[in-house]
Amino acid sequence: VGVGCMVDAGHEQKCRKMVQTYNMKDWSGRAKSYPEGGHTLGGYTNKMVVHEKFSIVIPKSYPLECAGPVLCSGITMYEPMKTFGVTKDSHVGIVGLGGLGGMGIKLAKALGCKVSAITRSLAKEKMAKDLGADNVV
Repeated sequence: VGVGCMVDAGHEQKCRKMVQTYNMKDWSGRAKSYPEGGHTLGGYTNKMVVHEKFSIVIPKSYPLECAGPVLCSGITMYEPMKTFGVTKDSHVGIVGLGGLGGMGIKLAKALGCKVSAITRSLAKEKMAKDLGADNVV
C-alpha cells in the first residue's frame, strides 16, 4: 500500500492552537518515533502504522518508482483541480514547470482539459509540449 505525505492529517490545518508535526510534542501518539528519541521519517520510512482510510492499494503491475510522485505531487495538483470543478471543458493554466507543474500538466490533460503552461523560460517550451501542454506562455 501507499501512504501520502501525512502525520495526524488534518489536525495541523484545523486546530485553533498551533500543532506541529515535526520536532514537537507528539500529542496523539501517532507520530511517535522508534527508537524513542529518534526522528519521524515520514514517507522515507520502510515501516509505518496508519489508519486504513489513509492507505491506498498500489496495484502489483504499477511501478513503485512512479507511485511516490503520484502520492506527493500528484495529489497536490489533483485536489485543487477537483475542488474547483475542473472538467474536460476547462482551460487550465499551470504556472511553473518543475515537478509540480509537470504533474499538473499530465493530470489536466488526463482530465481532458486544454492546458496552457506558463513559464519564465521559453527554453522549457519543448518539455511543456512533451508533457502535454497545448500551448506555452
